[in-house]
Amino acid sequence: MQIKLSTRIVILVADVAIKIPKLPVWKKRFWHYYLEGLRQNRNEIDWWERTHDGRLCPIKTHFLGGQILVMQRATQLTEQQFKEYFPHPSSLEEYFDNSYTYPDCELTTSYMPYEHKSDGFGLLSGKVIALDYGNDDLPNL
Repeated sequence: MQIKLSTRIVILVADVAIKIPKLPVWKKRFWHYYLEGLRQNRNEIDWWERTHDGRLCPIKTHFLGGQILVMQRATQLTEQQFKEYFPHPSSLEEYFDNSYTYPDCELTTSYMPYEHKSDGFGLLSGKVIALDYGNDDLPNL
């Protein structure tokens, strides 16, 4: 088992990644951290449920209004792998190009809520996917 921290606690166990909003009670405005983590979980749920985009890490299930998010576990890209897959800053945008049409909604966009960092991407069945895509809301349709 492995645990990672940001605004969410990510617990990696077996074939799943479990994301839970962090509640650092020792910090001022600790509710801010919790609500931000919850917002990111909800955004990932919205992106996945409305698009089922194969470039996103699949969500298996979620509980308690998004307080617990269970995703398929992928292998996180190393910094070296990230540079190999995306050698130029534009490579990432090209991977998420605007020719993609979402099959389950009326959204055709190049906009994706990923961060430009290696630990936000992973490999699942040999394909590069976004692991952390909860930073931005799904655009209004």
